[in-house]
Amino acid sequence: MNGQFQTKLISTTNLQDAEIEIDAALKILSQAKPKSNDSIIVIAETFQAANLAKHGIHLGIARLAATDFATKNIPQSTKTTLSKELSLLIENHKKLWVVRNRPGGLSDSAEKLEELLDYYKK
Repeated sequence: MNGQFQTKLISTTNLQDAEIEIDAALKILSQAKPKSNDSIIVIAETFQAANLAKHGIHLGIARLAATDFATKNIPQSTKTTLSKELSLLIENHKKLWVVRNRPGGLSDSAEKLEELLDYYKK
């Protein structure tokens, strides 16, 4: 891929390797037994962040396979899969948000994810 400094080394293989590393870290995290008062939410937030990163990986792989690397050229069947994945992430984001943040900021927080979800559904 001919991209900027940050994107020149992006490849399907590198993205798949990143997902393997994330999954390995999540396996370790699932065995953790933290003692802090907020340990349950910290673990849930970390899983959410990892799953958002994995969604980014899945989108990246789909874009690498698309004509001109364009999101608009991702096959509809792949967009449907990405949409289902992102819908679950948005739902979980909303549940986690209200634990630590004011409800008034939730719509702003979820807006970019929802915009991407809408784009997938076009």
